[in-house]
Amino acid sequence: HLDGIKTPYWGSYRIDDSEHYYPYQDALIWLKKNHGNKRMLFTGMDFYYPFQFYWNKLNWKPRKDGIPSEGINDETLAISRILEKAESEGFGIVVYRVIGKNLVLPEETGEFHMQVIKNSSHKLLIFYKP
Repeated sequence: HLDGIKTPYWGSYRIDDSEHYYPYQDALIWLKKNHGNKRMLFTGMDFYYPFQFYWNKLNWKPRKDGIPSEGINDETLAISRILEKAESEGFGIVVYRVIGKNLVLPEETGEFHMQVIKNSSHKLLIFYKP
């Protein structure tokens, strides 16, 4: 793509062992600038990626945690549940990696507002408390 992002599954079209390029760096730059002091929860991933490369690059040590996705096929339900968890555990930020193309957002997000950070292939949803 023109933004330098490779098409998902570009290396292997039968199984998902190719690289995917999510806009984490752009999301973290936005977070550091706008919500750098808030506790963050990263989710929607199959496993928690520590992002140490980005923390070093941005010279930033935020308060963070990560949890893998709960294996819920309905992303709308998964987002609702993670926002409830974030609310109850005192997270001010939730960074959710979108897997599907046709995501329907939950009607109710509590006190959280949303910012979308995307590239030509994928997007991240950042839910934040103002």
